[in-house]
Amino acid sequence: MEFKQAHRLENLHVSGTRVVFGKCAELAAQGIPVTALTLGQPDFDTPQYIIDACKKALDEGKTRYTDGSGIQELKEAVCQKLEKENGLHYTPNEISVTTGVAQGMFVALLSTLNPGDEVLVPDPVYLTYSEIPNIAGAVIKKYDLLEENDYQVDVDQIRSLITDKTKMLVIVSPSNPTGGVLSRTSLEAIAAIAKEHDLLVLSDEIYDRFVYDDEQELVSIASLPGMKERSIVLNGFSKSMAMTGWRLGYIAAPENMIEPMNRLSFYMTAGATTFVQYAGVAGLLETWPELPVYIHRGDVTDGSGGDLLFHRLGEKNQRYYKEGDKLTVGGLTLDVLETPGHSTGSVCLLVEGQGVLFAGDTLFRGSCGRCDFPGGDYRAMLKSLARLGALEGQYTVYPGHDSATDMDYERKYNPYMKQGMNV
Repeated sequence: MEFKQAHRLENLHVSGTRVVFGKCAELAAQGIPVTALTLGQPDFDTPQYIIDACKKALDEGKTRYTDGSGIQELKEAVCQKLEKENGLHYTPNEISVTTGVAQGMFVALLSTLNPGDEVLVPDPVYLTYSEIPNIAGAVIKKYDLLEENDYQVDVDQIRSLITDKTKMLVIVSPSNPTGGVLSRTSLEAIAAIAKEHDLLVLSDEIYDRFVYDDEQELVSIASLPGMKERSIVLNGFSKSMAMTGWRLGYIAAPENMIEPMNRLSFYMTAGATTFVQYAGVAGLLETWPELPVYIHRGDVTDGSGGDLLFHRLGEKNQRYYKEGDKLTVGGLTLDVLETPGHSTGSVCLLVEGQGVLFAGDTLFRGSCGRCDFPGGDYRAMLKSLARLGALEGQYTVYPGHDSATDMDYERKYNPYMKQGMNV
């Protein structure tokens, strides 16, 4: 018998990534050192608390079939994550748990694309998006992401590619492989086009925690007005939690889209691995479950009525400290010194018996923290610096930014401390 593959696979190429990965494994088995740059593999191990949660689930017998769309606990945890980190509002009925984002891609694309439909895909892009639409009989049209344009979309090019057969536009932000992050302006332009031409948008956000530019705003397109109802969001656990081999991801979309995706997904896998799902719950909700987070009550708001990030911490972990409090960290005792100026609630931490001062944003080498933010007060800063300068003895000082210094140097050369001590 002569075997002939299905016609739908004739245009499906072998993954170059996997070819190179296999070659790397072959060389490594021969004792040849290899640095593999082919896969998005984190350089850290899966956190222990996730591993422990998986072991606990196994010990408790959580090994049976579950709802094909995912366990309720995980879907609720995903909703909380999307709400807090991405500004997205979903219910558990709008979440489908998958065996990794790769399966999510298959489910999302095969559930929505018909033969002849056109889908706009970025170039460059993770190879799966250049292959899966072919299986559905769809037509891929590529739009450019260019370095000289900071990897933002060319709106005119996208408009030129749209026809009456265009069904979907794919975005990957942060991007694999460019690392580019689509700006709010780019996303708003894409949203306008999607609404104008009644397009679906598939947004792959698996790298949403990998933004290294403090000035870069990470925006999910589904959070923009009128976009949730036409957006399919993909995310998972592989990258930020180093759970690549665990194969766990999820789709977030309106319930009318999720229902057919769940039907298709069931026939693919019958659901993600049960005990892995419980590990995913821990990954989302139980990070450092017993770790207290200390904040001064003066920093609950920014001084203008706006909430600071710390204010959003759960009551379970949040602690308030004040002048004279002592904190114990391991075998160290830290004295809390209130040093307002940079903010109302700025503090420094003095390590008893160690000659060490953690200065936060109060004292820097030869300088001090900014006082022009809401809650800042230059006069208060001078008083705080004078107080630090009056501490008896020598201290190694570790500021919140920049290099370490010592108190004798600051007393001699820091103009702000000298001004404060002479007031």
